[in-house]
Amino acid sequence: MVTPSTHLTSSYFPGIQGLRAVACLLVVFFHLAMLLDRTYQLPILNTFFSQGYAGVDLFFVISGFVIAHSSRSLIGQPTTFRTYWLKRLVRIYPMYWLVLLPTLAGVLLTGSSDKIPAGSVLDVFAHWTSTALLLPGHDAINGVSWSLSYELYFYGVFSLLILSPRLWVVPAGIGLGTLLMMREPVTGTFVNDFLLSPFNLEFGLGVLVWSINQRTILSTRLSLALLVASVLGVVFFQATVTNEDHLQRVLVFGSSSFLLLLGVLGLDSQDLLRVPVWLGKLGDASYMLYLIHCPTLIIANKLIKPLVLDPFSVLTLNLALVVLINWSSVYLHEHLEKPVMKSLLRRLLPVRPQVVMPTPDPVAA
Repeated sequence: MVTPSTHLTSSYFPGIQGLRAVACLLVVFFHLAMLLDRTYQLPILNTFFSQGYAGVDLFFVISGFVIAHSSRSLIGQPTTFRTYWLKRLVRIYPMYWLVLLPTLAGVLLTGSSDKIPAGSVLDVFAHWTSTALLLPGHDAINGVSWSLSYELYFYGVFSLLILSPRLWVVPAGIGLGTLLMMREPVTGTFVNDFLLSPFNLEFGLGVLVWSINQRTILSTRLSLALLVASVLGVVFFQATVTNEDHLQRVLVFGSSSFLLLLGVLGLDSQDLLRVPVWLGKLGDASYMLYLIHCPTLIIANKLIKPLVLDPFSVLTLNLALVVLINWSSVYLHEHLEKPVMKSLLRRLLPVRPQVVMPTPDPVAA
């Protein structure tokens, strides 16, 4: 049974923040498992997190929902185009750059010269410009930054609707082209790997979740059924997925993320979901956690490896490091990310003129 939604104007969804935290932790432990296996031949975490990259698929679906929900009122309002983009760019770039600089310093100090480009001055400039601007196919000094290129692409496609609702044909064309490409997938070109990437469909699934959530509140029974279906989808089909097979990732993890998000929002809208405070805080800080975990783990383990520790000590140290990274993410979100974003937006966005109510005319009164 479905009933009309009464939470259409909600700007904060505890369930989504919890899912953001879960998605980010999956990615963190995926990278940790891969690092321990490659560096120490310690595959113990691979048993549980070899497919933790599914957290990125969940992130993409959530992003589709969040952008559609937060920017729905801007559609067909071209005067808000600049504001929309400023908010998106301030959200992505400042923290990315602030993390990129110490990451690059760490790469240089730990002797990872393979990350330093060679060639002419023009080649080096083009390389670092591509990395700094998160252009498609850039060299990911920070191992997670490739996904931010897809985020920016989705922001761009959505922004066309702000200019004019008639431009819906562009995202529709991209979606149709992506679906057609899935029939005979080809890789190795910019069009196939980026413009018509299967990942685009995950953002679309998020928008679809928003559309459903706008119209209805799912019953408790149906919401729980969707959660069960999302888990069963992963259990039964995860063996068919690899990190490199983006199409299969979307079919399994993207569709499961769609069901999961829909079910969580159904419970959330009825106040049946209780997200632990620490998980909500980690969800709020998920972007910082996403940015800092990879370079921190890599650089720290370049310092740990020469100590030649036993496997138990290596695992214990790294798990403690993950706890520290989580705490640091929350701290940096509160004391760096939020103040920087607030300050930049205050400087960049025009101040809305205050509406002064006219004083009643004493004669007329």
